Amino acid sequence: MCVLVRRKWDGSLNSKMNRRELIGLLILNGVADDYHNLWEILDDTGELAVQCGLKVQPSEVRAELMSLIEGGLVKSWRLSPIPPFVEAAAGVSPDGADSHYFLITDEGIQVLKSLAGSWPFDEDDRVPDGWVPPRD
Repeated sequence: MCVLVRRKWDGSLNSKMNRRELIGLLILNGVADDYHNLWEILDDTGELAVQCGLKVQPSEVRAELMSLIEGGLVKSWRLSPIPPFVEAAAGVSPDGADSHYFLITDEGIQVLKSLAGSWPFDEDDRVPDGWVPPRD
């Protein structure tokens, strides 16, 4: 189950966020503005996680991406240079994700907005003093 859907945030710094929730939050934010392929998601999530004090494995990012898709927060798409240019993809698996693009859903946008107070970066895109990375 998608852990971000079940999460109730109190808006405080770190808010007892666990590792999986932070990875999901970083992925959601990454796919919020445009279609992204798996490699972009892996790179972006990995870089942001390091800034937050975590080293994440590609398998963790893949697993959380699949969870976000199952939870209805991210949708998988196939893009093509010929019509139809964008087509929803049904039934993406972790091993088959390489050929897909991903974009946040309306439900994902609502969840991301509700988590705005838990975003680990300040307005200058730096991790603020006092941020403690999740241990689990």
